[in-house]
Amino acid sequence: MGHRLRIVLAAIVAAGVLGVVAGTASGYVATSISPGGSIRAVSLTSLNFETEAITVRCPVTLEGTMESAELPIEGSEIGAVTRAGIGSCTNGTLRSVLGLNWYLIDNSFLGTLPSVTGYLLTIEEAALNYSVTVLGIPVECLYVGNVEMLLAVNARQESELIRSLANSIPLERARSSELCPASGRLVGSLSLTPQQRLPAATQGYAMQPERPTVRFHRPARNEHTFTFTNTLRIAVTVSSAFMEKGTNFSVDPEDCNGTIQPGRTCDVLVRKNGTPTTFDVVILGMESGRTAGIAYVYP
Repeated sequence: MGHRLRIVLAAIVAAGVLGVVAGTASGYVATSISPGGSIRAVSLTSLNFETEAITVRCPVTLEGTMESAELPIEGSEIGAVTRAGIGSCTNGTLRSVLGLNWYLIDNSFLGTLPSVTGYLLTIEEAALNYSVTVLGIPVECLYVGNVEMLLAVNARQESELIRSLANSIPLERARSSELCPASGRLVGSLSLTPQQRLPAATQGYAMQPERPTVRFHRPARNEHTFTFTNTLRIAVTVSSAFMEKGTNFSVDPEDCNGTIQPGRTCDVLVRKNGTPTTFDVVILGMESGRTAGIAYVYP
């Protein structure tokens, strides 16, 4: 939050010096997915599980669904893996894929808007059960964790390959023999069908305040109620009523914590306490880490 927040605060201060009533901060980035629906991802040759001791190579086909909607990047669930097909492996066997459904979380994008080159995804809570031979002894090894993937897109913003990230956090051994390697990574690429279109653009905030900026003048009222409206077509989770506040403010989230359904509103009460210092700042409405509205005060 630090560097980005300082930039936002500097912009607010500049607006105050110039006597300009600022609006909301700049918007969040969202991607519009189409056509969505049922998807299928087939490994190119094999999807490998690499450990320090052994590499198990298996052809894998993943099936699932992808949302068909405009969704914010950074934390949105864009789909799920609901079924996995496993072919004939070498150097071991992938006996089972556990914990389905595996949810696909969109973390961030690569490139510069509007020319996105890919999306960094996480497959959450994957669980893979392998049979391997270690020191001549057959063992079953269960590995669990999140799988980091890159969904590459072309110049037309259409999906191409899904590739695992070599530097991702490895899956950890769980409830298995000590002969099993302690950890391992999935390495490989998969071809996604049908092809998806995923253009990205900056959008307005999901949680819009009816009064985006308030100046507390003497002897103006010492408190204001902000009513936030969820302007997206999906429910959003407000994890906190504020990101940062000046020392002479108090913030009461009232009913603006938790899940806010599309089109619904919630209130946040901001109260001035004592005499504010120059440019005391309150930043309101934290939805999945994005600022939704700003209030600031100056003497």
